Amino acid sequence: MSDPANITLVTMDGTTFTVPSAYLHRSKLVQDWLRSEGDKQAMEVKHVTPFVLQGVLNFCEIHAEDTSEPLADPADPTKPFEADPRDDAFRGMPDDQLLQFTMAADILQIPELVRLTAQEMASRIDGKSPDQIRAMFNPDDLAEEDVDSDNEMGEVGEEGAISK
Repeated sequence: MSDPANITLVTMDGTTFTVPSAYLHRSKLVQDWLRSEGDKQAMEVKHVTPFVLQGVLNFCEIHAEDTSEPLADPADPTKPFEADPRDDAFRGMPDDQLLQFTMAADILQIPELVRLTAQEMASRIDGKSPDQIRAMFNPDDLAEEDVDSDNEMGEVGEEGAISK
């Protein structure tokens, strides 16, 4: 397994970020990439803008020295969620940015950031109607490639039958 001192990430528009690989030690995607393709020059991070990747990397830098065990599952209810004052910037961001950061955290598979952004999103939508939530996060702005085209549940055809 290659374990370079630095890793270069390339965003959707070709912007590059070279950071110490230690910053990304909690990213399952990056760790898998290093094991399988770490000899390549750069890792593409499709669907992530430079602004969002910079914010994700700021989170990673802040938490690079953390000694706690990485979360195996960000949804694990047995692991209490404790607010970390170092993450206040993620709590104060606008709704559309929060959605982008949540998606980037999921793409990069950083459980702690997924949990932080999902927890913040959950607190914002608590008690809101579906229409209010749509207005907050504007899912109609998602690019076609951001929407999963495979319907796991199948589609309801004529006469209510579910087909795959």
